Amino acid sequence: MSTVFFAFLLNPDRVSKEFALLLGIAIITDALLMRMTLVPALLTLLGERAWAMPAWLDKLLPRLTIEPPGERVAPEPVSAAVRTETPT
Repeated sequence: MSTVFFAFLLNPDRVSKEFALLLGIAIITDALLMRMTLVPALLTLLGERAWAMPAWLDKLLPRLTIEPPGERVAPEPVSAAVRTETPT
């Protein structure tokens, strides 16, 4: 997208050149600085809280599942699924 905006720099109109330069720089800054450095750093700092849903929103949203409603299976604990044998 920034390439398209930078292509408008070839236009003789001065206003088009200004918009092209500023929008191209803004998109490159967003892609390189924000999405490649700040967002991963923020997610690392927040840890599990980055994926937590607020309780008030959880009450408002419907429960969506792909299983039929009558066939609920209790989840198996992770520790029971892990082998406790030592390799020989």
